[in-house]
Amino acid sequence: MVDWAAAEGMQSVDILQHMENKDYREYRVEGDGHPNGRAFAQAAAIFAPIIAESLWSRVGIAR
Repeated sequence: MVDWAAAEGMQSVDILQHMENKDYREYRVEGDGHPNGRAFAQAAAIFAPIIAESLWSRVGIAR
């Protein structure tokens, strides 16, 4: 996926590296397997600074 995104000129983020050494069961809906609110909060914490930096750089503001 990372190689494909790069070839298409897109930035990608591998959030799995941020989830190493964490108990996956804390991030899923019990009995369902889908991500829970905690998982989405963790993903947002990973993506927010990356998205913000990308947006600031598009408008020409160095941060």
